[in-house]
Amino acid sequence: MKDPNGTPSNFVECMEYEFIIADAKNISQIEVQKFCKDLLVNQMESMAVEMKNPNITNYIKHLARGIISEIENVNSRQKRSVFRFGNVLRREIREPPYDQVWGCYARGVRRLKNSYDVSNTMNTFDVIASLHTGVAIPVGHDGPGFFSWHKAFLRIMEFAIGCPLPYWDTTLDFPMADPTQSIVWSPKFFGNGYGAITSGPFANLPGVLQPIRNINSAGWLMSRQDIQMALKTQLFRIH
Repeated sequence: MKDPNGTPSNFVECMEYEFIIADAKNISQIEVQKFCKDLLVNQMESMAVEMKNPNITNYIKHLARGIISEIENVNSRQKRSVFRFGNVLRREIREPPYDQVWGCYARGVRRLKNSYDVSNTMNTFDVIASLHTGVAIPVGHDGPGFFSWHKAFLRIMEFAIGCPLPYWDTTLDFPMADPTQSIVWSPKFFGNGYGAITSGPFANLPGVLQPIRNINSAGWLMSRQDIQMALKTQLFRIH
């Protein structure tokens, strides 16, 4: 299948865009999925090949095919003109049950950080994170594909970690007189907020560069008003 109107920049955008075209041109869903599947695998391979390690390339392909299989299973049960990922419920990090929300995520990160099965010189978490650097930057950040690219990237990370990614709702901490005293900066969640991380699930993780924090040094937490203002904005200028 060759799209005469130009190839969308990534898999998610491709599926959403091509299903619309397919309805008009009487193209089967199978053809659309194959076209977009090949696009995603090729893009992931081109990102990984920069590392010049076939194990990394094969692993990235494995992750890409994993989410493709999930999408195909979901969409086989939907109308042809509807494209969607499998339903994933992402919870706030403090939402119970702890072990299934934050605990599952934290264990998954540590497992990938301590795994060198894919590369002897880079842990598996950093292999996946490397997709967010280098050649991925123009595709995922410099244009209208920002949301759809990151949508696919998050699903790849979730597939590798083995559970939905929880999120930090900063509006819960914004009203505090001193948000640095929030429970999120305790060993139960993020760990200490200053200096090298010595407490919590991310303490003493392997890697060339250890994370160093200095919270409350710049910027601010997002409030509910900030989010409402952002959602009301209809025009965004890309510089």
